[in-house]
Amino acid sequence: MSVIVMSASARRNLLSQTGSSTSALACSDEDAACRQARRARAQIAISAFALAGEAKDSVLHLMR
Repeated sequence: MSVIVMSASARRNLLSQTGSSTSALACSDEDAACRQARRARAQIAISAFALAGEAKDSVLHLMR
């Protein structure tokens, strides 16, 4: 099975040629992708803060 990858603008162009009902699906797909990206960024930020806190504790431990 092959997978076709296309940019959001290319997908919108293709969907605009096929009809407006499919463009609503494209918008919801894009919205879902944006939500997933926001969740991923939030999880990365949480991990970064946790690692930064651990690094700070490690440095303080070394200085004792």
